[in-house]
Amino acid sequence: MVNRRLMLTLAAFTATPYLSKAQRRERVTYAVPMTIAAVPAYVAADRGFWADEGLDVSMQFFPSGRQALDALLGGTAEIMSVSETPPMHAVIQGQRVVWVGTTTKHREVKLTVRSDRIATPADIRGKRIATAPGTNSDYYLYQWLSQNGLHPQDVQILSMQPPAMVQAFIQGSIDAMAAWEPHNYAAYSRVPTMSRSLPNDLYEGRHCIIMNQAYAVRNKVTVERMIRGFVAAERYISAEPDAAKQITVKATGVDPETLNALWSEYEFRVQLDDKLLDILALQANWAISTSRTSVRTPSFRDFMYPDAMREVLPDRLGSRFR
Repeated sequence: MVNRRLMLTLAAFTATPYLSKAQRRERVTYAVPMTIAAVPAYVAADRGFWADEGLDVSMQFFPSGRQALDALLGGTAEIMSVSETPPMHAVIQGQRVVWVGTTTKHREVKLTVRSDRIATPADIRGKRIATAPGTNSDYYLYQWLSQNGLHPQDVQILSMQPPAMVQAFIQGSIDAMAAWEPHNYAAYSRVPTMSRSLPNDLYEGRHCIIMNQAYAVRNKVTVERMIRGFVAAERYISAEPDAAKQITVKATGVDPETLNALWSEYEFRVQLDDKLLDILALQANWAISTSRTSVRTPSFRDFMYPDAMREVLPDRLGSRFR
C-alpha cells in the first residue's frame, strides 16, 4: 500500500509541467506617460531589469501623467509614474494613493511663447495660453503669472492636451503654451525664428512612482522588486547614456536631436527625499486656493510608503521618512 501511494505521488509530480523562471514571473501593469522624465521606466522594461527581479511588467503608454494616473485609479494598472501634481490632486480628492519613491528630478516644465507676439512678460496680457489641467504645467503657469505680477484673469487660459498644444502653437492659434518636454521643444523647434521657451527658475519637479495604498501594503516584495529594477536602470543610464537615449527614442518617438538637446535637464536618481513633501505642500496650497474649497492641506507624509525603499535604498531616504 505504501509503495502504491508513493508511486501515485511520483506520478502526479512528474505530470505537473515544470514552470520556468519566466513563467513564474508576477504580472504587473505599469501606466507610464510619454515624457523624458520616465526614462528609468523605459530602460528597466527594455533591458529586462524587472524580469531579472521576477516580474513580468506590461507597459501601457499615455500622452500625459494625468491619463496614466486615471488608469491606476480605475484599476487597470498596479503602478504608474508621473510628476507630483496629478497624484497631489488625487489625494485632495480623497484617493488613497501612495508615493513609493521618485526616479527623476527635472525642470522640464516651461512656458513657451510666440516671440513674434510676446517680448516681455507684460505682453502676455490678453493672450491665449494653453495648458493641461491637473498637471504640473498647470501649476507652473499659475506660478509664472504670479511671479510676473499677473493674474489668471489677465490671460485667456485654454485647456489642451500637449499634442494639440503643439499643433495650435505651430499654426499660431495660441500665443503660448505651458507644457513639459519634449512638447515644448517640438513646438518651438518648428517655428524657431518666432518662438522660444522661457527658462524655468521657479520649480523643480519629481517623477514619482505611485501605487494604490492597499496594493503597496499587500505587495511589499513586489514594490521592492520594482525599485531594484529602477536602481538597475539608473546605473545603466549613468554607464550607457547613448544606449539609454536610443531606448527612449524607441519608446516615445522623440527624435534624437531633441533628446540630446534636453538630456542635461534631467537627473536620474531613485530616492524619496524630504524636498518632495515641501513641493507637495506648496502645490496643495495652490490647488486648494484656486478651487476655493474648504479642504485642508493634507499631511503628505501620511501618503508615503517608504517601507520598500527602506529595504532597498535606506541611504536614499530623507530624514522625515526614517
